[in-house]
Amino acid sequence: MNRRISKILVTIFLVMIAGAFLLTVPFLGDQEDCIVKTENRTITRYVPLKSLKNRDIKAYFKNLDDFIGDRLFLRDKLVTLMNGILRTPKWFSVYDVLNGVKGVTGEDGFLFLGNSYSQVLDRHFSKKFHEKQQDLKKLSARLDGFRVRAHDVGASFSVFIAPDKHGIYCEKFPVFMMQKPCSLTDEFTLELSKRLEQENFDVFYPYEALRKHRDIPLYYKTDTHWNLQGAAVAFDAFVDHLKTSAKLPADFLKVKPDLTQSKVSRPMDLGAIIGVNADFKVDDVDYALNDHIEVLWSQKGSAFAKTEIMNACAQGQNADWYGEMKNPHALNKMKILMICDSFATAFSRIMNLNFSQALYISRHSDDSFCYEKIAKFRPDLVIYESVERDFR
Repeated sequence: MNRRISKILVTIFLVMIAGAFLLTVPFLGDQEDCIVKTENRTITRYVPLKSLKNRDIKAYFKNLDDFIGDRLFLRDKLVTLMNGILRTPKWFSVYDVLNGVKGVTGEDGFLFLGNSYSQVLDRHFSKKFHEKQQDLKKLSARLDGFRVRAHDVGASFSVFIAPDKHGIYCEKFPVFMMQKPCSLTDEFTLELSKRLEQENFDVFYPYEALRKHRDIPLYYKTDTHWNLQGAAVAFDAFVDHLKTSAKLPADFLKVKPDLTQSKVSRPMDLGAIIGVNADFKVDDVDYALNDHIEVLWSQKGSAFAKTEIMNACAQGQNADWYGEMKNPHALNKMKILMICDSFATAFSRIMNLNFSQALYISRHSDDSFCYEKIAKFRPDLVIYESVERDFR
């Protein structure tokens, strides 16, 4: 292509862009309160040039590019059309869906973690997602270490995968994800579970149980975690699985929690991660236990103290943390040890209602420390719990 033709095409392109922008802004104004429907976000606002420093100049023109792009005539309709044809949303979106995104704003006030965290979007929405073979071998070897130590003390061993919110509320993802959002969400984890089951691991992944109840709030809209209702649904299904696989006795009695509901009106952890606007509206609920019984609770080897059951909860996100619970009121006189992460915070409150003794250890702890605790505590059942995105 010669220079003259190149200049003509560039000129035509610039005229089209400028024309679309100039036709829109004079008649519709800055539209600062409008929503970009294809991406479920507020339209980009104009930010003046701060200084002539190189970084400020780059930031200014990046903002100007987004400012103009968001105001092009029929933008949302054209983006939807072109994404449908080309299947490449990163060409037509401020968000680069597949690379380094901290979070995504969904529908009905839902926020979701992005690919900056364990490639969580790829895991649930991309056919190309896969784990390295050496990572899978490493996971299998670690689980086998826990299983061997459990069997050494006569305990059963089970693996529990806490589903990501991305799968349970996949319909809440915005249009720019550009696929039937629930077609792939559980596919990778189910395949991984099958591989582990072939190695004789007992694996439970309560995706279907939670999906069946998704019409009620199971996860916080602006937090990465499930709430007590979600934990209770997962626990109920988990007990059924454990009884079927003879990891729990047939006469195990499930104690269903009595929950009270309250409103949440402020963004939680995802609000800070994504950086939502100050005017972001939160319409969400939380739950608390009405069961005001006291248990004995110890953290990191401290003396046991009487503690209301709602306050005796695991802190598995902290690598050096462990805690032990004794519930003399429990109907099931069993000892449980859970190697866990932050999803056990809510889950442990339900566990404490159902077991007479429980020991919680962060799964970020050294394996040797976990082995030592298993040998000393001598539980009836050892559970390795991990949130889905980090189960690798």
